[in-house]
Amino acid sequence: MPITDRATRTFVDGHVWFWAPLAAAAVVVGTLALYWLITQAATGTRRAIRLEDDPREGITALPAHVVGDALRNDLLDSPGVRSVAVRLAGTPARPCLLLTMTLEPGAAPAGIDDLLHPALRRLRQSLQTPELPAVVRIRTGR
Repeated sequence: MPITDRATRTFVDGHVWFWAPLAAAAVVVGTLALYWLITQAATGTRRAIRLEDDPREGITALPAHVVGDALRNDLLDSPGVRSVAVRLAGTPARPCLLLTMTLEPGAAPAGIDDLLHPALRRLRQSLQTPELPAVVRIRTGR
């Protein structure tokens, strides 16, 4: 059973120009689909955080791994913390901290606030970004 009716097939057969706009539309849709796939694959991870944006004063950038290492070391010194993963995301103007902590078996997740808030406060003070948002995931160890 044909998908199109006789009138549609007759129109397409009689109008060769029909295929050029159809091909152009297919290329546009394919390009948009490829762009969408590429943006989905992007991690959004920042490589550096800018501490000074005024070109007259100079541009100071701190590598993101340094920020992550400092917070990771700060939290790993705490009892009950098995591992810490830190990632800096967002834009240069609005960075965001993504933090995943894994606790030792038997560690109380409720007590993590006493460790986490001071570490984040120290990081925010050192970066001079008091409003640095942080998304924290806490996993319990097994």
